[in-house]
Amino acid sequence: TLSELMRDLIQPTADTLWMAVSYISTLEGVVETSPQTDEDWERLRTTALALIEVGNALMLPGRPVMGMTPADYPDFQYRPEEIEALIAADPTSWNSYAQDMQEFTRETLMAIGFRDLAGFSDFSARINDACQGCHEQFWYRPAEMPR
Repeated sequence: TLSELMRDLIQPTADTLWMAVSYISTLEGVVETSPQTDEDWERLRTTALALIEVGNALMLPGRPVMGMTPADYPDFQYRPEEIEALIAADPTSWNSYAQDMQEFTRETLMAIGFRDLAGFSDFSARINDACQGCHEQFWYRPAEMPR
């Protein structure tokens, strides 16, 4: 199901990329986490390849959304059947978000190949932008403006 794909493959794979670089400010100073070894960079490379491939699974038509839990915040999130209807009504946008995720992941993969930490950080942030754009259209209900 779509929920299993998101929960079990996409989210942990993307999280591995997004959490590979961090800067944490402590009383002692800033602690940086980033790939250091050949193994670290190779793990990121295979992670990026997996995320690109799972994008193909997102674009397979007819994948059921069933299995997703009912919306925790029904005024804020669409219900599974509503998500299915939204995807069916606009598969072009759905596929475009998946393709954007793949393209930004390919760019991230190139930065990994060059061990370009700044490029890696920039492109992996763009992966998040593609994901959030999709969530805004297919997961979250539009916010009502206060009167």
